[in-house]
Amino acid sequence: MTTESFPVNKLNKKFLLDNNDMGLKSMRFEKRKTGYYILLNVTDSSKEEHPIGMNNQYKISNEHTFGLPMAVKGKWISDTLYIDYNRLCRIENYKFTITFKESNSIELKLTEASKGINQTIIGKAL
Repeated sequence: MTTESFPVNKLNKKFLLDNNDMGLKSMRFEKRKTGYYILLNVTDSSKEEHPIGMNNQYKISNEHTFGLPMAVKGKWISDTLYIDYNRLCRIENYKFTITFKESNSIELKLTEASKGINQTIIGKAL
């Protein structure tokens, strides 16, 4: 079963992530007037905040470091969220497969072909 909206119990929780090759410290999802957003804190103290296109359509925004365009889309299948996090101008297309294990944890499978990243990361809600 596929759904194009976030279950309420998956929103507004900040998940602290294990060390990983993308340098992510934490991840959070929010619903705003304009749609769903992914918020990432990175180990270099930068923060990324991007709209997530649902219905298999990318939403375009700008990445924090250089202001270059990004494209992010997501879809739900059962209790798993699949996100394409495409840094277009950097030629980096991260794939997040996020399984919500319980209300206090996630399992994030992170892949990116050009950097050879293929990791499974655990995140705990703060």
